Order: sequence, then C-alpha cells, then structure tokens
Amino acid sequence: MQQTANSIRSIINHFQDITEIDKTDNHYGDINILLDEISEEEIKNIIKKKKNTSPGPDKIPYIALQRSPPIVLTILTAILNTSIKTGYIPLPWKRAYTIFIPKPNKSRFSTASYRPITLTNTIAKICETVLSKRINFYMEDSNLLTKNQAGFRSGVSTVDQLMRIVTDMQIAINKGWRGAAVFMDLSSAFDTVWHDGLLYKLYAMNFPTTIIRWITNFLT
Repeated sequence: MQQTANSIRSIINHFQDITEIDKTDNHYGDINILLDEISEEEIKNIIKKKKNTSPGPDKIPYIALQRSPPIVLTILTAILNTSIKTGYIPLPWKRAYTIFIPKPNKSRFSTASYRPITLTNTIAKICETVLSKRINFYMEDSNLLTKNQAGFRSGVSTVDQLMRIVTDMQIAINKGWRGAAVFMDLSSAFDTVWHDGLLYKLYAMNFPTTIIRWITNFLT
C-alpha cells in the first residue's frame, strides 16, 4: 500500500512540474486564473448554487453534498484538483443516462419528435462548472473573445446584436448605401462542434497544457 501511495505521489508531482512550466510560458493574460488550485470555498459556492436536479449514474443529488459534513468537501476538492492537474477523468464520470422527452403535438413514432436529455454524473458536472467559470473569466480578462460575440457571455445578449444590426443598417441608409443581412441557424450546434478545431484554437491561444489535456480527455 505504501508503494502504491508513493507511486501516486510521484505521478502527481510530475504533473505539478508541468503546471509550473505552464506558468512560465507566455500567455495572453493572468494564467493563474486557470492554474491556481481549486479551493474548498470555490466548490462550496458552486454546490450551494446548484438546483436539486436529477442525478446521473452516480446517483448523488446536489442536496446530499449541500448537507454533507466538511470532510466530504475536503475530499472532493482533492479529487477535483488531482483530476485537473493530471488531465485524467475517471471513466465513471463519462457515463450518463439519456432520457427522451416527447415534443408537444408531434408523432410518437418519429425520433425527431423527442428531445434527448442527458443526465451526467454530479461530481463530473461540478468539475465542469469549475473549469467553465475559470475559462470564461480568463477569456474575458484576456480579451480573447471578439466584441461581436453575444452568446454565452455574461452581461451580453441578443439585444446588443440587434442594436448593432439596426445601427449599421441605419448608417447605410443615411449614406445612400444598400444594406443586406444574412442569418444562419446551425442545427444541433453543440453536437457538431469540431473537436480537433476546438483543441487547435486552445493551442493557438496558448492555453496551459494541463487544461488542454483535461478537455481532450473529456471529449474522447
């Protein structure tokens, strides 16, 4: 058992060295936003805000974590830190239940008449939330997002885009120009994300190796 513990400690120390190298590389902003260890308070605040939705295969409801003793939070924090540092995601975290909700006034005999809902594991969702919050903050803090993007950004909405379009069209009309707009709606946008392209962009923006490794593992 001692030998196993020493092996695990050696592996974690190896990835700690990679984290230190990541910190010394050139980055667009404060890379510590992504590389700082997760704190118990950070996870506690995330769990506190979670609604008691249906759990996935791990069958752990958020309310159980919200009412658990402090030692559970300490252990959970250690697990999540190790997962992100090593880029390793336990296989059970990737398992999920999928349920199909019928769309109103649609034929029950067509697959297009159902909306799939995936219930993933609670612990995995907490880890996802931690990284999502950090990545969003880092991207905003480092000005890596185009000013024209409104989706999935705090304090920005489609209203801003509508105002921009109306303003541009009004300017064109005042100058005697002709204006045109092209609107595109991507079907199943989330399901058709080009994973290799996404990872390439992370590399191009010089994201830390540890974060890219975790996301790569998550996508495979």
